Amino acid sequence: MAYEFKNLVFQGGGVLGIAYSGAIQVLEEQEILKNVRAVAGTSAGAISALALALRYNAQQIQEILVSTNFEEFLAEPRPLEFTKMYGWFRTEPVLNWLKELIKKCGMNFHPEMDWTGEETFLQLHERGARDLLVYATDLNTKKAVEFQYKTTPNTMVAEAICASMSIPAFFQAFKFSKSEPNDHIYVDGGALLNYPIMAFDKGGVNDRTLGFKFQKTELVPMSKDLDFGNIRDWVKSLIDTVADSQSEMIRRTPEYYRRTVDIDTGSISFVDFDLKKEEKEFLIEQGILYTEMFLHKYKRMRNPFYKILSLFSR
Repeated sequence: MAYEFKNLVFQGGGVLGIAYSGAIQVLEEQEILKNVRAVAGTSAGAISALALALRYNAQQIQEILVSTNFEEFLAEPRPLEFTKMYGWFRTEPVLNWLKELIKKCGMNFHPEMDWTGEETFLQLHERGARDLLVYATDLNTKKAVEFQYKTTPNTMVAEAICASMSIPAFFQAFKFSKSEPNDHIYVDGGALLNYPIMAFDKGGVNDRTLGFKFQKTELVPMSKDLDFGNIRDWVKSLIDTVADSQSEMIRRTPEYYRRTVDIDTGSISFVDFDLKKEEKEFLIEQGILYTEMFLHKYKRMRNPFYKILSLFSR
C-alpha cells in the first residue's frame, strides 16, 4: 500500500522529542519520508521538523539526538536576571546548538553551498530544503505566530526555533537579534499552540498530514506536593496543565484520531534534561512501536475488504 502523507507535524515536548527519531525511522523504512514535502513543529517538535527540512536521514537524526547532552542547554543559569529577562536559564546554548545543526547539513545539499547556521526561512526554501513551519507565542500580541518562508522570509530559522523552545520562566524570554520580524517578546509556542496539526489545513482538513504527539500514562506522578521553592516542578506543572487542556480540545475532533500518532512516553518528563542512555533508548523504542501500530491500523482501515466487512458488522 502506498501511503499518501505529504506533511508531518510534531508536538512540543522538551526532551521527549527523542521519541520522534524512532517514529522517523519507521517513516523512512515504510518509504513515507521520501514523499514528504513540508514539516511543522512547536518547541522540541520544531527540532525534528528542522532536521527533516534539512534532509537529515533517520539514522543521522537518531545519532544527533542520542549523542546530545541536553543538560548543556542549562549551562547558563541567570537567577539574578529573572525579573528582567523573565526566565532562569539563558537561551544561548540552545541557539548555538541549533546553528551548528544547520551548519552541518551541507552534506545533504549541493557541496558548493556554504552554510553559516544563520540561514533564513527563504534561504532554506531556495536551497531545496523541505518547507518548514515553526510556531512561537508572541506576548506583545498575545497570539501564536507561524514562521515560514512565505510570511517571515527574512527571519533566522535558528532564532525562530529558539523562540519556540523558550519555556516560560524556565528559559529567558526571546527577542530576535535583528528585530526580524519584529522586536516583540516571544516564549514557547506550546503556551498557545503545542500541537499545530492544522498547519496544512488550507480549505479543509488535510488527510495527507500525519501528526505526532505524546500521551501520558498512569505512571506519571501528580504534582500534589507542589510548593514554593522549586521552579522546575512549578514550570513542569504549569506547562503540563496548558498542554493537557490543549490536547483535550484537540481530541474532541474526529479528524484528530485518523491522522495522529500518540506516543506513550511513560513517566519521563519533558524537562528531564539529564536523561540516561537507557531512557533515550526507551523513548526511541516507543516512537517506533506507536508509529508501527498507527500505520498498521491506517492500512487496515483503508483496505476495501475491511470496509465491506465493517458495514456488515454494524
